[in-house]
Amino acid sequence: MSGIKVVLIRTSASNVVALLAVCPHQQYDLGPLDGDQHWGKWVESKGVLQCMAHGSQFAADGSLVRGPAGVGLTRFAVTFDAATGKGRVTGKMAAATGGADAGATD
Repeated sequence: MSGIKVVLIRTSASNVVALLAVCPHQQYDLGPLDGDQHWGKWVESKGVLQCMAHGSQFAADGSLVRGPAGVGLTRFAVTFDAATGKGRVTGKMAAATGGADAGATD
């Protein structure tokens, strides 16, 4: 898994979701938030990861909420130990799908 950037989203006290940190619309980097150039922003009030380049929004499970991206983010299998707060990406899963409002844009 070396060299692949992921965004980790803690969805509950005992669950973490790992998503590919690249917007499928025009491949903008969505993270990580470590000082590198990135275009991702978690919008807490909406519960979405938003690509600030063109406005695509993704749910915590990677599914597409709003375009212009045509598909959701690729999700990775992850093991998470709630006691230590440590997680490990263990493999690639299928790409997430779009949602009911996936084609909508402003």
